[in-house]
Amino acid sequence: MFLVALAAGAVEIRLWEPFPGFSPLGAAATLIGGWEVLRDAARSLRRLRMTMDLSMTIALLAALSIGDSVTALVILFFVLAAEILEGLTVSWGRGAIKELLDTGPRATTVTRAGWWLIRATVLGRSSKPDLDWNTHFTTLTVFVEAK
Repeated sequence: MFLVALAAGAVEIRLWEPFPGFSPLGAAATLIGGWEVLRDAARSLRRLRMTMDLSMTIALLAALSIGDSVTALVILFFVLAAEILEGLTVSWGRGAIKELLDTGPRATTVTRAGWWLIRATVLGRSSKPDLDWNTHFTTLTVFVEAK
């Protein structure tokens, strides 16, 4: 991300522009720095899904096609910053959910119309290698007549 910002500055001061209106440095920096975005956009296009990566790739290619490398690099900078913030948010959210599940009760009992509804949630790790050692939740619900 830092290199994209640095390249935008270099293109803005026209550090290397051998052809009027075209900056090979800006185009190369956009394509190299945005490789992940471009790859994800290609996947989205194959699946015929409009995603943020695809819309930003369209914006990047449009900016490059009119010779505005600085705009393409600024767009790419914000896309990369958004991906970093998204990763942090997902990580914090997962941590908060795990903490909430760790502090909550493992079993609850609800009485309705003379019946007890006993619901137990078991949190455990899978021992099957094909499940990749992910955490799994199993909920067991039992109806018992109240006496």
